Amino acid sequence: MSIPKEQLAALTNASPTADDILSNLDSFNEEIEETNATNSLPEVELPSPVRTKPVARRAPGGSPKEAPIPRSKSKIAEAAKKQETVEPSDLDSELNAFDSELDSQISQQLEEAVSPGESMREQILDLLSSTPEAPGELQINKWKAQLGDNAVHVMALGEGDVYIFTHLKRGQWKKIQELMTKAQQTGSTDMEDQLKEKVCQHCILWPRPLSVEFFYNSRAGVVDSLYQVILLNSYFLSPQQAMMLTTQL
Repeated sequence: MSIPKEQLAALTNASPTADDILSNLDSFNEEIEETNATNSLPEVELPSPVRTKPVARRAPGGSPKEAPIPRSKSKIAEAAKKQETVEPSDLDSELNAFDSELDSQISQQLEEAVSPGESMREQILDLLSSTPEAPGELQINKWKAQLGDNAVHVMALGEGDVYIFTHLKRGQWKKIQELMTKAQQTGSTDMEDQLKEKVCQHCILWPRPLSVEFFYNSRAGVVDSLYQVILLNSYFLSPQQAMMLTTQL
């Protein structure tokens, strides 16, 4: 479909030419700048954000419940509180307190160590009081006056097997050794058994005298036990036992 010449001529006359567009370009730019200037919004200063406290929630019972504090903040607050409340420790005071505690513990241990001995002594005295012809306190005190306060010992193996004895002195031990040497020269056998019997006969204060029937009819370990206890109380100690009783000054 072709456009009539009259309409084409009218359109051509109404449309601006290239020269018209170039000549009006500067004025068009000025209009755009004026329009932007009138339409721009003024700058408004926004208020700074306000930090609010955590909102308290209401518990089921009706009382308000505080909002939980973040864990990191709670730790920082707790550490700060400890620094405020804890005072610097005094080393001398702590050492003195520790020393006092050790002294009390040592005293308690000593009391516990002494108590069993005292109770054992009472038990043995009860056994002696119930044993026929057993020595009483008066006879025991006589032995202590004669031999020494720490020279009278007692061993209870059971009911009816209670023995009171004293320890060996060095001169007595030498005499017993001389007798054993003579017996060995005569060709006597069982020297060890004879030595044990001699020591028991010499040191046991009650029952006394020890009869031949005692050495044959008593329980098999009685003589050996009495011999070992007498030697221990005479301070015949092994090197290990002696080292346990030794300390450096």
